Amino acid sequence: MAVLAGAAFAWWTISPLFLTTTVSEQTREATVTIASPAARAAPTAGGPSPGAPASPAAPAATLLGRGELQRIDDLHKGSGPVVLFELEGKHFVRFEEVAIQNGPDLHVYLARGMGGAYDGEKDLYLGALKATNGTFAYEVPAGTSVADYKSV
Repeated sequence: MAVLAGAAFAWWTISPLFLTTTVSEQTREATVTIASPAARAAPTAGGPSPGAPASPAAPAATLLGRGELQRIDDLHKGSGPVVLFELEGKHFVRFEEVAIQNGPDLHVYLARGMGGAYDGEKDLYLGALKATNGTFAYEVPAGTSVADYKSV
C-alpha cells in the first residue's frame, strides 16, 4: 500500500512538469484590441468631419501595462506577454500566447513586489492558472487600485 501511495504522490508532483494544457479563450476580454492611451487620443486622418453622426464602434480597451513572463527558478518559468488593460471601467490581466512550465498547484496574483516574490497577505489573488499555454484573461476585482501592483 505504501508503494502505491508513493507512486501516486510522485505522479502528482512530477507529471505536471511534462504535461501541458492549452486554452484559447474567445471572450471579449481575451480578444479585444488594446490601444495605448496616446494612440486612443491621436486624431486619425480621413476621420469623420465635424458634425457628422458618430458611427457605433466597438469598445476600446486601454493599455495600462505590459510585461513578459520571466524565469524565476528552474521550476517556475514561462514566456510570453502579459498585459494589464481597462475595458469599459473594468480592469483585466491577459496572458497572450504564453507558454508556462506546469506544476502541481499554479495560481495567478497581482503582486506589489517585483521578480516573482509574492506576499499572500498583501497581494491580490486572481485565481488558479487556467492553462499552461494559450491566451486567457482574468478580471481584476472592482475597486482595486491597480497602480499599487507591480507584477503578475
